[in-house]
Amino acid sequence: MSTRFLPERKLLRTLALSLYVLTGSASAVTFAQTFFVPLTDTDLRTSWQAIGTGATIGSNIKSVISIAVPKAGTLIHYDQWEDGYDADPSVAGSTTQIWGDGITTNGTAPGYPSDIIPAGGVVVLNNTVALPRVATNLFFDGRDRINATNTVAVARVGWPLDPGPLIGTSAEAYETRKFGTAFQMPVGTGSLAYQQFEYTSIHIMAAEDGTTVQVDTDGNGTVDQTQTLNMGQTMFVNGSVLAGATVASNKPVQVHEVTGDIGSNYESRTFAVRPTAQWSSGYFAPVATTDAAAPHVIVLYNPGTRAITVSYEGLSTTGTITVPSKGNASFNMPLDSAVHFFTVTGEPFYAVGANDAGTNAVNSNQNQDWGYALMPDTSLTTSIIAPFAPGADDTAAPIGTPDANGSPVWVTPTRTTTIYVNYSGDRATGPNTAPDGSKYDVSYLVPKLASQKVYNPTTFDMSKSLIFTTDSTGLAGAWGEDPSTAGVALPYLDLGYAIIPFAAPIFSKLAALSTDANANGVIDIGDTVLFTLFLNNDGVTNLVTPVFTDPLPAGVTYVPNSTVLNGAPVPDDATGTPYPLDGTGITPPDLVPGASSTVKFRITINSGTKTVTNTAAANSTSVSAPMYASVNFPISPVMVTGNVYSDANGLTDGIVNGTGTNIGNTLYANIVSGGVVQQVYRIDSDGTYRFINIPGNTNYTVVLSTTRGTVDSPPPAASLPTGYVNTGENLGLGVANDGTPDGTLALALGTTNVANANFGVERTPAAANVSTASQANPGGTTRVTAPTLSGTDPEDSSVTTFIINTLPTNGTLYYNGVAVTAGQTIPGYTASLLTLDPNDGAITATFTYSSVDAAGKSSASTATATMPFTTVSVSGTVYDDANGMQGSPTNTIDGTGSNAGGTLYMNLVTGGNVAQVVAVASNGTFTFATVPAASYTLVLSTTQGTVGSAAPAASLPAGYVNTAEKQGTGTGGDGTVDGSLAITVATTSVTNNRFGFNQTPTANNITAASQTTPTGTNRVVVPTLSGTDPEDGALTTTIVLNTLATGGTLYYNGNVTTAGQVITSYNPALL
Repeated sequence: MSTRFLPERKLLRTLALSLYVLTGSASAVTFAQTFFVPLTDTDLRTSWQAIGTGATIGSNIKSVISIAVPKAGTLIHYDQWEDGYDADPSVAGSTTQIWGDGITTNGTAPGYPSDIIPAGGVVVLNNTVALPRVATNLFFDGRDRINATNTVAVARVGWPLDPGPLIGTSAEAYETRKFGTAFQMPVGTGSLAYQQFEYTSIHIMAAEDGTTVQVDTDGNGTVDQTQTLNMGQTMFVNGSVLAGATVASNKPVQVHEVTGDIGSNYESRTFAVRPTAQWSSGYFAPVATTDAAAPHVIVLYNPGTRAITVSYEGLSTTGTITVPSKGNASFNMPLDSAVHFFTVTGEPFYAVGANDAGTNAVNSNQNQDWGYALMPDTSLTTSIIAPFAPGADDTAAPIGTPDANGSPVWVTPTRTTTIYVNYSGDRATGPNTAPDGSKYDVSYLVPKLASQKVYNPTTFDMSKSLIFTTDSTGLAGAWGEDPSTAGVALPYLDLGYAIIPFAAPIFSKLAALSTDANANGVIDIGDTVLFTLFLNNDGVTNLVTPVFTDPLPAGVTYVPNSTVLNGAPVPDDATGTPYPLDGTGITPPDLVPGASSTVKFRITINSGTKTVTNTAAANSTSVSAPMYASVNFPISPVMVTGNVYSDANGLTDGIVNGTGTNIGNTLYANIVSGGVVQQVYRIDSDGTYRFINIPGNTNYTVVLSTTRGTVDSPPPAASLPTGYVNTGENLGLGVANDGTPDGTLALALGTTNVANANFGVERTPAAANVSTASQANPGGTTRVTAPTLSGTDPEDSSVTTFIINTLPTNGTLYYNGVAVTAGQTIPGYTASLLTLDPNDGAITATFTYSSVDAAGKSSASTATATMPFTTVSVSGTVYDDANGMQGSPTNTIDGTGSNAGGTLYMNLVTGGNVAQVVAVASNGTFTFATVPAASYTLVLSTTQGTVGSAAPAASLPAGYVNTAEKQGTGTGGDGTVDGSLAITVATTSVTNNRFGFNQTPTANNITAASQTTPTGTNRVVVPTLSGTDPEDGALTTTIVLNTLATGGTLYYNGNVTTAGQVITSYNPALL
């Protein structure tokens, strides 16, 4: 809900029609509206030349006047000034064109060859005016008079053909009923610091003959220029105009300002200036900033004699601005949000919007530059029509079919509503039907204070389009270039203007503090409030028998005899309650077009009242249904302010503090009461936020979220951008917090402002995956150092605390010699103290961890530490080395792999005990798959050792002998042929451990046949000796004589043999 207490405007729909009467051959017409086209081409060119001192401003001016005609049957008399105006506007002269009567001989409406203007028609007058003017030439241009029998909307547009619409003018044209006699200029050459108004001129046009105009260019109270004007004539003040300059006249005039940055070539903005009597205490700004590089700037002007405080509220921002007397203050519009500006105590002010106006440099602020004057909230009606609203220019045929779509209609409603768009401008034509029966093309549900941009996606032209509501919600609108969609050059138009609300009766209600009992400037218990009901017949027909009713809301008491109608006291009722506005109400006189009626009365605020909501009604026999206007304001309103801090150390110091942040403009503070959002504020870049006019004596919760809540709807969940966490919340300063860091903060408001409703947030640290290079598994209980854990934190210089989230499943993790538990926090981490005892084998051990920052917050995701291990094996081969070491190459262990028939074991021995034992395979191979680093002895044995027991002796089966042992390739052995081999295991596998054995041969018994013993020294041949070998077969080449003959002497090759003699290359004949 809104906490301001300015009015919602409600509108009356008239039933009666404007009439015109034909009498005889001539027509006498009753006109509903009269316009004088503002801004002459000569004066405009002079202004453009003063602004673009370095640019060529051509003498041919594109002059465009666009007239939107929402109602069928409308007649328009177009009376050009060059040959003088018709003395009687209802009787057209020979050169006055009459459009819409179907008679082409008295004029044909451009664009309508039959001269019938349908509902939703638009008459575009497009011509080129050559300067200097030839007085006798008739053009569609400034000073022309337009009379219409029904309500129409008129826009005035122009630019020099050279350089084109890079510099130009566009402005809404007011009907003469809106002219006035007293004006103050809202901007001038000294306004702001960005040179937008370095040049400021005043363009004044009279509605009647004999109009005397006095101008005080600097607002010092001394008249500087005086001129007498006749109907349609202009007075031009060429520059040197200050904010607060005054225009006074004895008869009604219209006033515009043309401003610019001198020397910028193209930067220019035009503003319509309404008479000060029509200024308001509230304005809706529909045009948002859409590109941060080209902000839309609102400039406020205070006409009063003392400084005023202007409050503002947008979708997600609230606050106040002090505007000095006769001076300016500025406000940069937020991104994609409308804003309502108002004074709590009812002082009037003026406001203009300057698009693309945020850079303090010459030649800047001129890419999408245009301006408009904000519409008073008291003037808003339920429908708006932009008479001229192309998306861009048609460079081939200017003002033809637009080449692009860069200029939308900007709309904001006074409350959340559905707005309907009829591109044709004819309520009777369209594919969809609104609740009131009107046809439309597209609709939008628009929250209060949202800025809705409306484009025509088909024609790229919103000219004549009707935008309306059906629930009496008022609309504020403008047309102009959008920096987020428009380029910086042709075909885009650097033009824009305010859309005048469609003429209709307007009913509004206001509330203002009348008696401030405790002088605190806000409405409290016991204060007196002045209510004002205002009915303005801004339509074109009479309001007959108007009636005001206004039941008193709960929580207030009527002040007796305080009711006033149009300045005259109204007696209290003699029966029933004394309050005159309950029951049948008050009936003012009938209201002709342009007339108004005002009722004022006072109430006091009762004890215990928290909020006042008051709805009044206005009715008339001329309208289809009563209209309503409401005010809603808090009692004892307070302001809540606070901060969002980047709190790097969290609550480790017990304080919510740090550096202000809005995390890249992504955060909103939503203040919630009664289960719904009351206000929303987009956190400022310095982390601050504020809520103004919050009802006191109520409990609230502030919700910090990335989602902008919707007023009067349930709040969004507390949330932060990815990678951020809440560190704490606290109301106040010092060591304290609310106990639950969840992005919400409860407030119990009384009647005083609350400050330092603070939130702490921070970015969480990050943990990185780490790993070690693959390494040999040390086996046993040996530990290896884990990889160095790694963490980073955006706020902290380093991360020294880690959490071990999960443990390895195939090993034991230790820190400083103590086994780590899952979830254990390690503060002051030292990398060398984190070790792992891996399970034996080829494994990969992993564990996960998080980093912890100075605020005690852990990384949002865990990281993994990976430690791959490979095994160290011992392997080799046992060879049946049939040739011993005599093979080729010699001195080499070789042969055929063998396990001697399956009876051999390889024992891996360390410290005298068997560590492992394996059977030698049939092919002689053996492998110990996992061997811890140590010194070992391989023992080849027929005995299978017992692990952990003393090693068996090296042994071979009977008939076998060892031939050699060696580790590695090459010749030779280990020096001791004993069936054992010493090795050392470190970090790599020990392979090619070789053992050789040989099977021993068998000698055959032989016997010679019996023979006679020879005598003397005669010798006989010994029978042939023989043997067999398992590897070699029959043996006949080498023999050993183990013992000698006992009955004689044994000779070989003639020589006496000896015991143990080896005979090689044995020849039987020689023995």
